[in-house]
Amino acid sequence: MIRRSVVAAFAVLAFVVGCVVISTPADAVVDSAVVMPSPDNGSNGDALYSVSCASTSWCVAVGDTNTGSATEALIEVWNGTLWSVVPSPSAGSIDDKLRSVSCVSTSWCVAVGDTDTGSSVEALIEVWNGISWSAASLIAGVGNYYLRSVSCVSTSYCTAVGWSEDVSANETLIVSWNGNSWSVVASPNASASSDQLHGVSCVSSSWCIAVGQTNTGNTTLVEAWDGDSWSIMASPNPGVSVLEAVSCTSSASCVAVGFLAPSFVREMLVQAWDGSSWSIVANPSSVGVPSRLPSVACVSTSWCVAAGFMGYPEETLELLLTGPEPPPTTTTTTTTSSSDLIAPAFTG
Repeated sequence: MIRRSVVAAFAVLAFVVGCVVISTPADAVVDSAVVMPSPDNGSNGDALYSVSCASTSWCVAVGDTNTGSATEALIEVWNGTLWSVVPSPSAGSIDDKLRSVSCVSTSWCVAVGDTDTGSSVEALIEVWNGISWSAASLIAGVGNYYLRSVSCVSTSYCTAVGWSEDVSANETLIVSWNGNSWSVVASPNASASSDQLHGVSCVSSSWCIAVGQTNTGNTTLVEAWDGDSWSIMASPNPGVSVLEAVSCTSSASCVAVGFLAPSFVREMLVQAWDGSSWSIVANPSSVGVPSRLPSVACVSTSWCVAAGFMGYPEETLELLLTGPEPPPTTTTTTTTSSSDLIAPAFTG
């Protein structure tokens, strides 16, 4: 359970074009930050929104590139020495945008986003098989479809979340990969007008958490997957608030981050799941200071890092979330006498 938080705000770069690598030893939040050279693919601007690493020598970052005539999906790969752009399939006639990526190995990744075909916006799914990227069957229908986050636990199970949009409402959208095909999974909505999911984290094929927002009071939305169906979980709502990302290390430990807006100023929001309920982690920054956390990563039940920005002009923000270490596992050894020993029996 997360009980305390420490802010490490670094005014390293207010705006970075490229990639920032952060070294984090076990006893520090941030030890060093180095801007690494990364390729620019377009003539009118490139942006990366998500990264997933299978090892220290293999990572994938995704986003989009503006060629001047269209926006295309952008995929860059780290090989342990340098970043390079790899070809990605073009799905739409106008815009392709990738917003999230999840890799389970160097030979299996899934990236999601959306593609503008000219007549509608469709959910975009691209898969890496170790050799090349290919576009999966698009999730389409009446209206527009957006995917904002994906979480894979194996090559046979992934979950991606976002929302669908038509003239009357936005509704939650969840799609699942079963090893053979993608399909839309029924997901509940808390309001009749506008629900959106922004982040998802799965620890197994039978347990996932998705977070976002609902138009019911403009508050947080949390949904859980139990292997059979999705259901809405009760979550604290301190006024107008949004959850943008979540990271789970087990079915009893998750941290979700985003922002709340008690006035016209957005402030960081952190919520923790302890296996029975969600609770708000106290904001360690000054109340009223603009701050936002769009990303979080947990490596244990007691150690997480959230990233975002704060202040005006904006400065980078790293938030360390810690809690009590779990009690050590004890093993009881029973001593037996020679009279208690059972001699093995052999036949044949």
